[in-house]
Amino acid sequence: MLTLRTRRNVSLVLFIGLLLVSVAAWSMIPEAGGMKDGTYVGTAKGFGGDLVVDVTISDGKINEVSVRPHQETPFIADAALEQLTATVVQAQSANIDAVSGATMTSNALIEAVGKALNKATGNYEDGVYAGMAKGFGGDLIVDVTISDGKISEVAVRPHQETPFVADAAIEELTAKIVEAQTADLDVVSGATVTSTALMEAVADALTGIGVVVVEVPEEPSVSADAFVINVGDGTHRGTAKGFGGELVLDVTVSGGKITEIVVVENSETPFIAGNALKDLPLAIVEAQGPVDTVSGATVTSEALMEAVENALLGGTEAETYAISVGDGTHRGTAKGFGGELVLDVTVSGGKITEIVVVENSETPFIAGNALKDLPLAIVEAQGPVDTVSGATVTSKALMEAVENALLGGTEAETYAISVGDGTHRGTAKGFGGELVLDVTVSGGKISEIVVVENSETPFIAGNALKDLPLAIVEAQGPVDTVSGATVTSKALLEAVEKALLGDVAVAAEPAETYEITVGDGTHRGTAQGFGGELVLDVTVSGGKITEIVVVEDSETPFIAAGAFKELLPAIIEAQGPVDTVSGATATSQAVLKAVEDALTN
Repeated sequence: MLTLRTRRNVSLVLFIGLLLVSVAAWSMIPEAGGMKDGTYVGTAKGFGGDLVVDVTISDGKINEVSVRPHQETPFIADAALEQLTATVVQAQSANIDAVSGATMTSNALIEAVGKALNKATGNYEDGVYAGMAKGFGGDLIVDVTISDGKISEVAVRPHQETPFVADAAIEELTAKIVEAQTADLDVVSGATVTSTALMEAVADALTGIGVVVVEVPEEPSVSADAFVINVGDGTHRGTAKGFGGELVLDVTVSGGKITEIVVVENSETPFIAGNALKDLPLAIVEAQGPVDTVSGATVTSEALMEAVENALLGGTEAETYAISVGDGTHRGTAKGFGGELVLDVTVSGGKITEIVVVENSETPFIAGNALKDLPLAIVEAQGPVDTVSGATVTSKALMEAVENALLGGTEAETYAISVGDGTHRGTAKGFGGELVLDVTVSGGKISEIVVVENSETPFIAGNALKDLPLAIVEAQGPVDTVSGATVTSKALLEAVEKALLGDVAVAAEPAETYEITVGDGTHRGTAQGFGGELVLDVTVSGGKITEIVVVEDSETPFIAAGAFKELLPAIIEAQGPVDTVSGATATSQAVLKAVEDALTN
């Protein structure tokens, strides 16, 4: 049996041991100081499960400690948590005493606050922490690995960001974050949204709970019964009575299975039936049978499934256009709301592949959507589709013009090319004088049109001179004139036609180049500009002009700036004099003379 003295000695040893353990534990809890402003999350095991706290740091001090919803015993823990959070803020430390009677909850809160304060001071426990932020394409989730207290890796989970934009930015930023040991970096130019999201997600991983729960969408409940398919492969139409009227569907069957369901026509209330019309077709395709109705849209849901069933029992084949023409582009016309509507319909492999509106006089704000959306819908359906609400006349005219084209309207007009491959010059009388073009033919097709010379009014004819050449190359024939620049447009079309008929063959004479009498190096040239002396430095390397720098000028800035910007690269490219810049003739001529002076001085 132990003596009284022995028992006292044992008790003393146990007390000292407990005291040392307590001191070691308290020493691991950081004091407030050297902390970065923000809100930091800490987690610890409480009596009822994980206890999560949010610690807010403002001006380097603990400003608030809040406890997230928890599973601690309410009548015991609530008062303790309220007392402890206030004490932490008052003491500016997690080194506080537990509340008697709520020891486990108290210790969990103190530990959780300590972990949050560690994050605030940049002291991270080793491990992998997840964070999330809103990117350009949706939620962007990262996993940040901490090794030896430092960021050792940042990995981005599969995401919906734009691949060719985001991938390079993500690769660059993740490497920089590891190198800089911070997510507070500049965004990558051209990928601002993705860059910001990635840095926010890393910050969330380092300051937040460190776990991202990805919700898996519930799959619609599926009936054990599959639809009976009594029709062959193809698209079949089914109808049923919906809440607002007749509901019409096209159901596509391939390989004996439902592969697509398209709502063709409905009169349902959008904000009630919208989800049912959007989600149920996909669910039915997946289930290959009836599924649960959508809450709040029971009538529409039941009508949709009835229409699918009717289609599969042999409703009606979806209407498609009869194509009486061969492969190629065919023109069709019809009377629209504002006048004649002209379309070019392209057929390839016996199917409609493209519909282009060539000419129309419809009211833009009324007919715009119909002219934009219907051609795509018709190509997809290979037949007539629903009219666009509010633009019924235009919609019907468009479908009539398509039908006319497919029944053998007219072939889209193309230019007759009487010249061989090469570049050919054509001229015509424009609004301001002679318009000169170079038209390049390659493989028997127009491949490029360049405006060589014109005297047209820039702000009127600019768009026509810019856009029409591209449109002609695409159409390989005449196109519509540009509104407000009809004379210029017609002259351009006429000049192209003349070039293709062999108006003028462009001589293969080399363009004028500067005579360079100086050796390699940088040479100074001067000339009298519009506002005074213009001084340039011209660099020659390998006997060619490689750089031109404006050293000094007294030109009018808003006039000359454009000339300098445009002329200097053009001279280097041409290695000789180029056309002057409109509106800055004196400055342009001075630049050309100064370059020549530098090369011959």
